[in-house]
Amino acid sequence: MPMVSIIIPVYNDKAHVSRAIESAFNQTMKQIEVIVVDGGSTNGTIQAFAPHEELLKISPTYQELWKAYQELLKAQQRPEASNTTPGERDSL
Repeated sequence: MPMVSIIIPVYNDKAHVSRAIESAFNQTMKQIEVIVVDGGSTNGTIQAFAPHEELLKISPTYQELWKAYQELLKAQQRPEASNTTPGERDSL
């Protein structure tokens, strides 16, 4: 269990995100988790995470979260969804 969470927000900053990630992992305390929150970068910033991907917790972009939310709302409005229990809806 990590003792410290390091959260790195990033948006279109591929030039610096790798250095920030490396800096987080180079701290003397080793019981850490590094969470990268991308704000919907469009310039290849996400590809800069690749060398560190297995060590990171990468948050989905806001656009991905919004799209998933919209899909959930649409699914709940389908006629077949209204005739099911909440547990059944989760498996549709």
